[in-house]
Amino acid sequence: MNHFFRKLTAGVMAGFMLAGSSAAMAEGAVNDVPLRKVETAVTDAAYYKDAIETEVYNYKLVRNLPTTFTQESWETYCSLANGMAKLDAANLADVQKKMVDDTIAAREALVQAQPLEDSIWYIWGEDIPTIEEDPSSLEFTVDSYDNADFVPFLTPYLLDNQEEAKGNLIIIAGGGYSERNNSGEGWPIAQRFGKLGFNCYVLQRRVVPYAPEDIWMDLQRAIRYIRYHAEDYGLGGMNCMAAVGFSGGGGTICGQIYNLYGEIQPTKYDQDYVPDEVDQVNADLDVALIMYGASANGNLGVIDETIALYADYAADDLLPVMEVEGLDAGSYATDNPNPPAMFFGVGENDTLIGHNNHYMADAFRGKVLVEEHTFAKVGHGFGVGSEKNNTQYWIDMAAHFMTMATGTVEKTAEAVQVEIPAQYTKVQEYDYTMPFGDVHITCAMTDAEDAFYLFFTAFDDLQLLEGVIENGTPIVTFDRSGFMAGDIQNFLSQVNANAWTQR
Repeated sequence: MNHFFRKLTAGVMAGFMLAGSSAAMAEGAVNDVPLRKVETAVTDAAYYKDAIETEVYNYKLVRNLPTTFTQESWETYCSLANGMAKLDAANLADVQKKMVDDTIAAREALVQAQPLEDSIWYIWGEDIPTIEEDPSSLEFTVDSYDNADFVPFLTPYLLDNQEEAKGNLIIIAGGGYSERNNSGEGWPIAQRFGKLGFNCYVLQRRVVPYAPEDIWMDLQRAIRYIRYHAEDYGLGGMNCMAAVGFSGGGGTICGQIYNLYGEIQPTKYDQDYVPDEVDQVNADLDVALIMYGASANGNLGVIDETIALYADYAADDLLPVMEVEGLDAGSYATDNPNPPAMFFGVGENDTLIGHNNHYMADAFRGKVLVEEHTFAKVGHGFGVGSEKNNTQYWIDMAAHFMTMATGTVEKTAEAVQVEIPAQYTKVQEYDYTMPFGDVHITCAMTDAEDAFYLFFTAFDDLQLLEGVIENGTPIVTFDRSGFMAGDIQNFLSQVNANAWTQR
């Protein structure tokens, strides 16, 4: 790579992003977002061409800054500017010209709520690594998600009281590696987890035309940036560094876990990059939440053959039992010596990603704490979730999983009195070895052994499961912690048929 060019480019980009804006703001408001204005006179034949190009640029910038501007002015501008890229300046009807005029007016009416440097955190310094030897060769068009001068950053959503922070969560919206679906998988996710006690940071990662390796490096740097600056920002909950990724965002997490963990440097992909102090910080995640995430081996999606098979099986509702030739848990092995606790959420009918998540969960199960949830009759991309299909529960379950995995949950086991319901007429106790240590299980069943009531203490919390047994298969109907249901078969396999005590 032309190292001088890259450093110069990065410096210009960073400086430009902090330069003064030409947009008209409310009197007395800050004004440091570099919005462009139309330079061509209204009477000029090229006016609307210039206007459309200007607002396409501005929209790509503004849509990533929801906390920089007041909500009303930001939403108004984004709703109008969203359609600019589809307009043909040479063939504009009067209604389309009015759309352009209204967009310009909305941009001029933007009200900046806080300085740019307070609303976003640039994660890189003057030097930004890239696998591309010559970054100037990357092609940015009107259809590219970002402008050519885009610089990766975090949008922080911090708790008012950092002493109450349960952890820190980086959010990577989906959109493959081509865009960032912040409206559905970014901003609302931060707000939901914030209410549950987590500092949240929406990562504005690079996307196409950048390579997957560049995107993985952005997440690695974000992890390190938060840890490095934790004291500067007064951040609490630093014993829990987590990330949640959706679809391609999940693939970003997987790529980082598999390729850029621990002390590994960006020089793995860019030998000309000069690591700084931030790069010396450990890049391991404590918890990874993979929501219908892309392939565990770091690829964007699943193998082509897998997609074809999914399409065939989806019509017959056979996805939960399908097997893909050549793929199994062993296909997702990693050299990472310190993988994070893993939480998976995927729709039963996800024809793009689903089975990869199952294989990855199996690959990590027994090595780290793993929780997997499959939502019935749900496809790809459910974001915050919906009451219509029970997917709204995943955020609460994920929050509990993070606190359990990192030991931040309050001790409640001793305070909870377990009273076995009367219908469970026989009971026994036994020890069982889990990946995280030994547990002492109390198991109760009905006389007919068609229902069970089982509990034990783990992670300083009471784990309690209740359910039924149908055709020899245990089905959990209640899971107090939200992440032990997948282990019920193993728990019950240790029951001694000759060791029951009648109650």
